[in-house]
Amino acid sequence: MKINRTIMHSEQVFANLGKELSATANAVTAAEIILNAANELIGWDACYLILYDPQKGGKPRPLLTIDTADDNFIIQHDAAPDKPSENMLRAIHDDGFLSLYEETFSLPASMSFGNHSRRTLSQLFVPVRSDAHTVGVLSIQSYQRNAYDTDSLETLKTLANHCAGALERIWAQEAASHMAERLKVLYQVTHAISASLDMDQLCDAIHHAVENVMPCDDFVIDGYNPERKR
Repeated sequence: MKINRTIMHSEQVFANLGKELSATANAVTAAEIILNAANELIGWDACYLILYDPQKGGKPRPLLTIDTADDNFIIQHDAAPDKPSENMLRAIHDDGFLSLYEETFSLPASMSFGNHSRRTLSQLFVPVRSDAHTVGVLSIQSYQRNAYDTDSLETLKTLANHCAGALERIWAQEAASHMAERLKVLYQVTHAISASLDMDQLCDAIHHAVENVMPCDDFVIDGYNPERKR
């Protein structure tokens, strides 16, 4: 009976997960839904979901990290390494792995999140894959020794595979939305350039466009006369 109840609970969690993910177009909200499901299925004291496409490379995109300190959740939406960590790369290469430790260990603050004063002793890391396309890494962790086993790892891999398509869809929708915004800005600046004969207004319009399509801390426009070569 207990086994049947466990199976029924897991089936209900996955059914609810599919419904909730299909109803959202926000990546952070999707991460909250996925990590809540992982907590119901396996349980965790700390966790993260970070988007990363190894085919594109670049900096991982933080979605959500949660840690527990003094029975309170420490939630961050901007915590991610500047480059994929060794655990992220290993999760992608090995199709997930389990790490168990007997005692706490040190780790650079730049490679950790939440409570930096202690480390989790049981850790699961799995890739989030849609077919053969990796879109991120999911990790759940516990401060208890031997909190997870290979069955826990398989359950988390199933969860990650179940939600990968939704994350890929949301990521693609965001990319399309951002592209539409960029095109709108470029259209506006093109119109402003063609309508203005004032150099200051022209430079301001170009500056505004650049700020809206990419990070811009410094901005310089230099004139060049090809006849005078200056």
